[in-house]
Amino acid sequence: MPKKKFSWGRDIRCMQQLAFLNLWDRLRGSDKLPRISSLQADDLRRIAEQLIFCDVVRSGGDTRFLIRYQGSQIRRLFGADTVGRYLDDDVIPPIKRGALQMYQRVVERRQPDFSAVRLRNAEGVTVQYERLLLPFASEKPLTARIVCVLSLFCEENGFPPEIVRNGRPI
Repeated sequence: MPKKKFSWGRDIRCMQQLAFLNLWDRLRGSDKLPRISSLQADDLRRIAEQLIFCDVVRSGGDTRFLIRYQGSQIRRLFGADTVGRYLDDDVIPPIKRGALQMYQRVVERRQPDFSAVRLRNAEGVTVQYERLLLPFASEKPLTARIVCVLSLFCEENGFPPEIVRNGRPI
């Protein structure tokens, strides 16, 4: 499967992210957003460890993101189980602002968004941290849930999982 180019000018390298984006596109059909209820267990099984599901919570003009599901790989990378907490309470500090802006953009535009950030820890290990966000609707045509698919790429064999918590963007 070839890389897919998007208007924001970045390539998605992870096959699971690309496959999930293609699934999102098929599920929405002619609608602006697919319904979250259209996702099946089989659609999620292969990448469940790399997923975060967030409810979009609107209150008093503010929008927050309540974490409803966090895959085991995400718990290991973030060093915590954040299910039931808000994204702005628990996002890893070096990537917090960019993550929240990206989630807001997905809600406003009702379109997927992708980002790639290179992180380096004190020992010099470098990792490419890639995030794909996909909006889903419930009954109304508004974004009700965002599914995040995270991937990490490292030039070396393996990497310390705490690099996502302690690494600095380069």
